[in-house]
Amino acid sequence: MVSVATSKLDIPELTDKAKTAFHFNEMDTPLLSIPVLADDGCKIELTEDNIVVKKNNKIILKGIRDITSTLWMIPIKHREKARILAQQLPPLPSHAANSAYHQPTIAKLMAYHNASIGSLPVKTLCNAIDNDWSTTKPTISEIMNEELAPEEPVLPPPIRLTNRQHTVAVDIVPFEELKGIIATDLPGRFPTTSAQGNAYVLVMYDYDSNTINAVAIKNRKTASLVQGYNELFEDLQKAGINPVLHRLDNETSKELILEIEKKGLDYQIASPGDHRLNHAERAIQTFKNHFIAVLYGCDSTFPAKQWDRIIKQAVMTLNMCRPSRINPKLSAYQQVWGNFDFNKTPLAPPGCKVVVHERAMERGAWACHGVVGYYIGPAMKHYRNYISYIPETKGIRTTNTIEFFPEKVDMPTTATTDRLARAAEDLADILQAPHPATPFLQQGTVVNDAVEQLKKIFTPPNRIETAMAAPTPRSFSKGGSSYNNNNNNNRSVTKVTKQVKI
Repeated sequence: MVSVATSKLDIPELTDKAKTAFHFNEMDTPLLSIPVLADDGCKIELTEDNIVVKKNNKIILKGIRDITSTLWMIPIKHREKARILAQQLPPLPSHAANSAYHQPTIAKLMAYHNASIGSLPVKTLCNAIDNDWSTTKPTISEIMNEELAPEEPVLPPPIRLTNRQHTVAVDIVPFEELKGIIATDLPGRFPTTSAQGNAYVLVMYDYDSNTINAVAIKNRKTASLVQGYNELFEDLQKAGINPVLHRLDNETSKELILEIEKKGLDYQIASPGDHRLNHAERAIQTFKNHFIAVLYGCDSTFPAKQWDRIIKQAVMTLNMCRPSRINPKLSAYQQVWGNFDFNKTPLAPPGCKVVVHERAMERGAWACHGVVGYYIGPAMKHYRNYISYIPETKGIRTTNTIEFFPEKVDMPTTATTDRLARAAEDLADILQAPHPATPFLQQGTVVNDAVEQLKKIFTPPNRIETAMAAPTPRSFSKGGSSYNNNNNNNRSVTKVTKQVKI
């Protein structure tokens, strides 16, 4: 066979030699030489159903296998002609899906969760989230594009520790760096005496775990101080933390000193006016700032005399955002109380007004199905339960059927438009960046045809792609001149052939 003409294929990624096509009158089917592509630096990937040609890690040609001829068919499109033709075509009507609905849910969700943990500063909150100090949490730092990368501490190799909840390998600081110091002190009297008779808050600070713990007590008398001290010290003992030194204020009593010695601790009494020796002085300032923020987030109708009921959640959320000195990769809360699972025990804004559902056997025949109350904390020993204060009965109730009515922040509920807009955005992302092929969606099935139709809707073709899909007359060069072949027998392949090697 002798070639009757030559031409250049419209594949700009190839060299001139590789783009040269030879025409033969004896051949009806155009052939593309794989060796020529390989010699030009291309990588050819052949599978049972398709072919992909790459050059410089970029796909330049794609095709599918013809079932009848068992050949791989590659469409050669005239890109320059398509660009000129696209300028002459009228605007192409096409289906498109565009979201014109603004979703405020994310911002509301951020504000709601921040109110649940005491309205912390954004930087403090993002730092706690980025350090993974809770088992599960909202990705607030990613939403707000905060890039907080704390320095990794230089630690000795991990050793294996057995915790009361799980056994894990963790990084710990050397033993000689642990101080074993705890400190206690009393802030000033709270402005309102609680309904339980509490008027003071006893604060304990553990240096090694960096934990700030607090409990409400009735007065400054010895009995109340000893009772509060024993309650706080028990939390450390349950975590396996055994301090050796107790620092306390100069205002103390013999009974408290005897209780400290009874636990096997040495003690140091700060001199009057000395606010440096007692670490609890700084811990009191931190706790008061956090607790004031928590009280400010309560509902305006929250009973003022129930302030001591929300101390527990204030202590939880405060320590969730403080690193432990024993293991800097853990929060102070994790070090003492273990991992906190937000999905298992979700939090809500303290003091938030709620409606607690009353079951049929607990209410009257014509009574309301719910009772008004105030959320005061999570039920740690129940799955997804809440503890609420009920003014009608002046008691607390644990329930899993509850509705929140926050006053200072919006409830992050999702409307139908929110869900449709989010689903449309997710669908568009998947269609534009498809996942690897799976055996569950085979080509040609009804589901796959529907996906292809949706892909066309969400990614409509542009004018050039439309012009490239239109059939164009073939033009060959013979003896340096061009002539047109009106035999419109080209389907998706231009009837030109390259060097044939069988």
